[in-house]
Amino acid sequence: MAEPPLKKLKKDFDHFTAPLKVLVGDNGQEFYINEQLICSMSKLFEELCKKKDTPKKKAGEKGTERSRTFAPPDEDPNIFALFLVWLTNGNIDAAEDLVQIRSSPLGGLRCEALKKLVKEMDLRFFQLVDCYYLGSDIQSEEFQNFVMDSIVDLVTERTSQTGSVPKGEISALASSTKEIHEIYVKTWADSPLRMFLHRYHLCEQVLMTPAYVQELIELGCHDYISDVITESARFYTRPVGASRFRTGKMDAVQ
Repeated sequence: MAEPPLKKLKKDFDHFTAPLKVLVGDNGQEFYINEQLICSMSKLFEELCKKKDTPKKKAGEKGTERSRTFAPPDEDPNIFALFLVWLTNGNIDAAEDLVQIRSSPLGGLRCEALKKLVKEMDLRFFQLVDCYYLGSDIQSEEFQNFVMDSIVDLVTERTSQTGSVPKGEISALASSTKEIHEIYVKTWADSPLRMFLHRYHLCEQVLMTPAYVQELIELGCHDYISDVITESARFYTRPVGASRFRTGKMDAVQ
């Protein structure tokens, strides 16, 4: 397990000041986090804290010098909680008491149990995708890298568990046109999540029927179609056994 960001943080007097207050979601769920820590892992919060007015205390006046309350728009409190747990623990499995974390046991399973496991994995996948979106919104490259590694590990396990299932009984992850459309709307061109998605779909041999392609076109998913076509030539010439959808670390936040 990677060292959590908290352990990498250089301790100084600012580390022990009043925590940053963050209000998340429509109901303003309150979170309190060390300002130095969150700013070290989020370019958005780093910029917000620089711009925030910091009125100085008058001589003899008691109380804090700073008013540090931020409310990032349109974020899910559950997903933001996962980000904060990652900051302090280096993973999100420690968040079981805060939000529902989907996990998947290993080992051989019968058909019905396998379908149940796959459903759990699929829910976990989309939870991780939401974490990726959050990482993009708050400009945290390190968190997005962690999420992408978690996605690849999860999908690798899912693929190994479903290898013996006849094709058609279990669909590939995020293979509906609406799911593809959502991912492409919420990510940039050449982002690791996009790269993963079309490589994974090629690996799973998602069938591009005329009706399927037409629906993608109607939803405006021209970039996805182009990515699949461009990637297919490289994909089918890779050595057997090579990892076909691991994208590696990001060079920049996408």
